Amino acid sequence: MVFMKKPLVILLSAFALPFTAVVGQVNTSDLNAYVAQNYFGGIAMDHSRELFSNATLNGNGVSLDYTYAETETGEAPGRRFEAELGLDIGSLAYSGSTSNFNYGIAVSYLSSALDSIGTDTNPNVALATEGDGWVTGVGFAFPLERWAFSLHASMGEISFDSTRVNGQFSPKTSTFDIEFYSISTRIDYLLKSFSKSDLSTFLELGYQTIENGGFTESNSPDFVTIGTFEEDGSFGEFGFDYIFRASETIDMSFTVSILQDLGDGFVRYTGTDSISSSVVSTVNDPAETIIKAEAGTYFTFSDQASADLRLAYGSGEDRDDLSIGLSFVYDF
Repeated sequence: MVFMKKPLVILLSAFALPFTAVVGQVNTSDLNAYVAQNYFGGIAMDHSRELFSNATLNGNGVSLDYTYAETETGEAPGRRFEAELGLDIGSLAYSGSTSNFNYGIAVSYLSSALDSIGTDTNPNVALATEGDGWVTGVGFAFPLERWAFSLHASMGEISFDSTRVNGQFSPKTSTFDIEFYSISTRIDYLLKSFSKSDLSTFLELGYQTIENGGFTESNSPDFVTIGTFEEDGSFGEFGFDYIFRASETIDMSFTVSILQDLGDGFVRYTGTDSISSSVVSTVNDPAETIIKAEAGTYFTFSDQASADLRLAYGSGEDRDDLSIGLSFVYDF
């Protein structure tokens, strides 16, 4: 089976983290917003996974990609912050093949920003975060007549500078890193090949973990220090790809899918304040379902050079995801 090239699309399946009541000696409810930084790690891993999927199913070549992704979350039940996240991603991918399998590697640079405000529970709290970092992914694909099996692993790190504001109090600042790791397997199956189009289905299952290295807030009378905390979760995605050959130089791609994030139950972090009192907080990380629609156009300039433009949208409970991007591909 030969899988047609299809546009790269970000799968915006980053962890969605509703926020719960907490206990502690200081107002730890305001600190829960820091856990939302893990959104960045989830989106970065999804991008690496999709870059790999496209590269390894399409033979030998290199690609240069730019994508802008945005996620907005509202006041869903249990979610403590309304937030808007923006992520710029520049990537370079390489793919090769042997007689038995294809392989690929993708390296990305990330620049990110998160702005969040408190909900009705804490309307005066706001968090502004900026950061940058990298993510890399590697993997293998085994294409057969109608099937393709693939394995993928990715890892990365992002460094952040955050400012937390609570009403009339002085802004509190912090610097911290997150590290993230992911592994997944995917099966593609060609359902039907028409004269000018192909219809296929896919199933992907994976596991990912994201770790915050901890931080100390400056300009804070409580002098809060939070230790390392992490969240883990499994995910699965099922969907359909339809590719239409509009002309000899233009292909169009359409994808619909359902992504199920199984969550981690909760994320728990601990630390101390200025008098060594315990700071303890528990933040919900429930399962979440995202419905996604993706479309793109692939332009062929020559036997070796091509480009694609794509747009993706995802919708969950009081959550919207949007991405747009452009890739240039050179085949060996």
